[in-house]
Amino acid sequence: MKKVFVLVIAIAMLFAFTACGGRAAAPPAGGSPTAPGGSPTTPTTPGGSPTTPAKGEVAYKTTYSNARVWTDSIGSKWVQVIVEIENTGTVPLYLSSGSVDLEDSSGTLVKSLSLVSAFPDVIDPGEKGYYYDETTIDNEDVTGLVVVPRPDVRKAKVDNIKFNVSEFSLSDDKYFGIHMIGRVENTSDEEAGMTYVGAVLFDSNDTPIGLLYTIVSGKLEPGDKVGFEGSALTLPRDIKADTVARYEVFAYPSQMQFDF
Repeated sequence: MKKVFVLVIAIAMLFAFTACGGRAAAPPAGGSPTAPGGSPTTPTTPGGSPTTPAKGEVAYKTTYSNARVWTDSIGSKWVQVIVEIENTGTVPLYLSSGSVDLEDSSGTLVKSLSLVSAFPDVIDPGEKGYYYDETTIDNEDVTGLVVVPRPDVRKAKVDNIKFNVSEFSLSDDKYFGIHMIGRVENTSDEEAGMTYVGAVLFDSNDTPIGLLYTIVSGKLEPGDKVGFEGSALTLPRDIKADTVARYEVFAYPSQMQFDF
């Protein structure tokens, strides 16, 4: 009887181990699907279009991109790159420095831009941010550039802090296209060590055409208000203060996000 009992137990354990070995591992609770390299992916429908983002999901889309080439007053050729990113997810996003490839109509790489800055650096769901750069270009006959953006977008671990801007105005600048002036006030409860100010310019078609920027150095205590002035490195020569239909001004403290 003991031998029979032991045999029955052994058979039962064998079936139990077989069942466990054939069961697929369940995903971690609250986890999102990942690509082969381990980075989160955006869920898609069978047709490939993004699905409605789940709570806590990072999702965004590029709503506008353009590269414009022009020659300045001393004969140097420049290219201006604008990439508009919209937060389509459910969590604030941090826009770290990204990169942009510029291709000709045949897909040949013409120029690669790295460490392209974004303004502002944190955007809430539904808000937009702008990757922007201006640089010289050596190709004399390049036209119709195609922008291939590679933004670095992450879930924000820092707060979306925006300071108040007042007395803001634009005027034409002899050397840099458009000049901005105004005052920024630290409306937060904490000291700001360095403050970024960026003004995105739009034309009458509500298309972004340029970005002015400056850095207010020095500490800003809560309640402090200080003046600022800024411009672009350069702008296409036809962009003047009176061609700007509207603008969006962002002022925020320097916040570095490190993801380890």
